[in-house]
Amino acid sequence: MNTYEIVTLIIGILGLIIGILTLFSIRVPLRDALRKIWGYVKDFIKSTIVPILTGKKGAVLQWTSVFLILLLVGGISYGAYMHFTEEGGEYVIRSTAEGFEAPGRLTQGIAWDGTYLWLSDNSAEIFKVDTSGETLGAYSSPAPTPEGLTWDGSTFWIFTTNYGYIYQFSIDESGNVPKIGKKISSFDSPAQTFGAINHGLAWDGANLWFSDYYKVYKIDTEGNVLSNFDFQHEIAGLAWDGEKLWIAYNSFPENAILVMTDTEGNILSSFTAPVYYIDALTWGDGYLWAAGKGSLGGESMIYKIEVIRK
Repeated sequence: MNTYEIVTLIIGILGLIIGILTLFSIRVPLRDALRKIWGYVKDFIKSTIVPILTGKKGAVLQWTSVFLILLLVGGISYGAYMHFTEEGGEYVIRSTAEGFEAPGRLTQGIAWDGTYLWLSDNSAEIFKVDTSGETLGAYSSPAPTPEGLTWDGSTFWIFTTNYGYIYQFSIDESGNVPKIGKKISSFDSPAQTFGAINHGLAWDGANLWFSDYYKVYKIDTEGNVLSNFDFQHEIAGLAWDGEKLWIAYNSFPENAILVMTDTEGNILSSFTAPVYYIDALTWGDGYLWAAGKGSLGGESMIYKIEVIRK
């Protein structure tokens, strides 16, 4: 065995080991992983080891066969990785999501106040729930047909479809007042479309972000539009993670899609969500929280989605 053949054999074995380890590291079912590994081994023995031992192939052909095997191993491993772990840019989304059933009929807005989740329901109620799904309170919305909901650190903001207004309101939980959201201020939203679509709200620490169909607006607390950008899909949810925007859209019959953008709408990352259908989105406690459904016609659920920075 000459030097070229020895080097070829070593590279081929290393490529095979890397491919096998990659398969086991990406949560491929054991039976599928073993089937793929056996295929790699057979190909490697047939195209590399046997010709080297019998001297039937020259070094150039050996390098070619090893290169093809490495492409096969890398291609299948990468394809499996992308299938089981959604990856984009410097972030990875886990392939599973924890969920619990939402109170009410249909959650269409979700907010995080630093400790608890708040859900706006199309029954004109707002629910306070903990992260395990226990309902801690139920309050009347400041106006009917509430959708997008967000928290600015001291008060809530909500969009309702009855007049297309955005309301700032507070909830007194002392027990000495009626359980109703108390309006502080309101203004006409820039919404241009109504009906069977979702409108999202998010707070970036100084201003509101509002989604309407295929458009996202940045607005101040008096309702002035500061900027806007178009999005290529009908927006189902909107969230702010402290640095970037997260946009959800539904991709029937496949799972929903999560997109991370900058404040000008440039797409930074895109993932298939571990949730079938999304109605609303928020960011809290280092996670994305999505109101949605696990299947067509399923119950309204709240999902906790882990986003990992690599």
